[in-house]
Amino acid sequence: MRRALLAFGLLISSMLIPAMAQPHGRATVYRDADFRGEQRQLDRDVRDFSAIGMNDRISSIRVDSGTWEFCEDADFRGRCITVSRDERDLAGSGFDDRLSSARQVADRREDNRDNGRGDDRSAGGRGDDRGGGVTLYADVDFRGDSRESGENRDFRSLNFNDTVSSIRIRSGAWEFCEDADFRGRCMTFDRDVPSLVSYGFNDKISSMRRVR
Repeated sequence: MRRALLAFGLLISSMLIPAMAQPHGRATVYRDADFRGEQRQLDRDVRDFSAIGMNDRISSIRVDSGTWEFCEDADFRGRCITVSRDERDLAGSGFDDRLSSARQVADRREDNRDNGRGDDRSAGGRGDDRGGGVTLYADVDFRGDSRESGENRDFRSLNFNDTVSSIRIRSGAWEFCEDADFRGRCMTFDRDVPSLVSYGFNDKISSMRRVR
């Protein structure tokens, strides 16, 4: 009897744990700016917007809950933008009519506590670049003052806060955020960015970390 109860308990646990680990969020994507036009509601990951008739057709996003990563290619590839608040017009970030996939991501503050790497880097320290690196430039087209960096919670440690205008990426995909500790508006890049001006991110980056 005890063995039967134990087996039943393990079965229930195995069913509940994945459900608890899955992020729960809701967002609505719109064909036009200012939350107008054709729309689709998202409550789960979408690997290809062609499946919902919205591939390369999204101009604004309303976030009801959760944090979402929207990417320009299917399967969450290419350039991505991390969204935790409404985006009224994606033209300003260079993503208008370019999105092809979306997925929910865990809250960045929880990830900072639970990813197992917070103890081996100080706040504002460089941390681990996980096998790759990035060069940050003060001017567009990879010119001007520059810094080599791996993961960094606060660019004030580099004396380079709100200074970056272009980026060279040697390997991997990296998330760049407006605020320290990977907060605020974020974008993910997996290739060189000659100019951040078109993304509305010029001289606005304060932290970065590798995401894949």
